[in-house]
Amino acid sequence: MLQDTATERLDNDQREAVNKIVAESNRMSLLISDLLKLSRVGSQELKLETVNLSITAQVVFQDLMISMNLKNKERFDFTVQPEMTAIADPGLMRVLFDNLIGNAIKFSSKTQNASILIGSFTQKDEIVFFVKDNGAGFKREKAERIFEPFTRFHSPKDFPGTGIGLSIVRKIIERHHGRIWVESEINKGTTFYFTISEG
Repeated sequence: MLQDTATERLDNDQREAVNKIVAESNRMSLLISDLLKLSRVGSQELKLETVNLSITAQVVFQDLMISMNLKNKERFDFTVQPEMTAIADPGLMRVLFDNLIGNAIKFSSKTQNASILIGSFTQKDEIVFFVKDNGAGFKREKAERIFEPFTRFHSPKDFPGTGIGLSIVRKIIERHHGRIWVESEINKGTTFYFTISEG
């Protein structure tokens, strides 16, 4: 209300205080929303079916371009390996990609020739899926902590977020009796690997 009705009557310090209140309120709202998502992921019943992960990833990317107000899709070299499938909960797979692709977009948004690759390979009779970007990255020795709630390796001013998204991703993989791990290097990008137990 202050922003809408009284901005012109406020001095610079007051305006800055109001803006900070609004920004922190919005951040708290996002945090509460993400915590509720984390809670739901751990409690909702799985509905297992064959999911085309390639199509899911492509749809999520298109939706994120709109919701993140990123109009220039061409600046992201977004590549998805075709016909990747898994026995999984389709709704949770969408949440998983929403977080992993959202992170890839966010952390590569300041990179020239930003690249995001989603694919899979077989390792010891197990299918391993991955989401790879060439963005900001982080020190590899911090990889074990990245899935802990509220863990952040970058300033919120540079890359906003709540620090809950990857905890949600890990919970989804755990619900599917799979594994998830990450490799990263500063200014060279990050790759998230995950498996899903068939059925």
